[in-house]
Amino acid sequence: MNESTLDRGSEMVWALVLAAGESRRFGGGKLTAPLGDRPLIAWTLAALAAGREAGDLGGVVVVLPAGDCDLLAAVDDTMDAVLLAAGATVALAHSLRSGLNALEAAVRQPVGAALICLADQPGLKPQTIAALVQAWRGGAGPVVRPRYAECPQQPGHPLLIDRGVWSLAESTSGDAGLGPVLRGQPELVYLVDQPGGNPDIDTPAQLAEFERRLK
Repeated sequence: MNESTLDRGSEMVWALVLAAGESRRFGGGKLTAPLGDRPLIAWTLAALAAGREAGDLGGVVVVLPAGDCDLLAAVDDTMDAVLLAAGATVALAHSLRSGLNALEAAVRQPVGAALICLADQPGLKPQTIAALVQAWRGGAGPVVRPRYAECPQQPGHPLLIDRGVWSLAESTSGDAGLGPVLRGQPELVYLVDQPGGNPDIDTPAQLAEFERRLK
């Protein structure tokens, strides 16, 4: 059992959505591309809003690129805070570090863990959010991540990271995020089995396929 378990009942999990990437493989404008009746990013935000309403999350913070007015307009105004990255587009590692550094300054309650979410994963379910948070509250971690039935060999997202190991983000670089860091320290990761999958949307073809599966 993690030594911080006794504190987890009173501390909240806040979601940190990384949405400041360049979307090169998509050709730009990925997160505002339409999926069904709303922009792609809105699907991730809707799942997180449901998690907040259910009491699993204390709130949601989104990291956006400065100057992207279309993306800013697509972010639901019920999000608790929006952090604007310094440049027009920012590498994933920089977004992660700046987001974690700013998270506690943006909220007014103790933050026990962060749920790190990628904005281009519209398959995220509130049930998965609840499962990760419940595992962490039960003593799992310090990193908790899903293992999806559709791709059990592929590391799943989002990642729930206990406040005590946010310093792992200092070892990240480029667009690799925490993946390489955690591969070198697998003992830190607790896996929660989940049905289905939660694929990244990197290309227009992948977006079209995801939309086809929705129908």
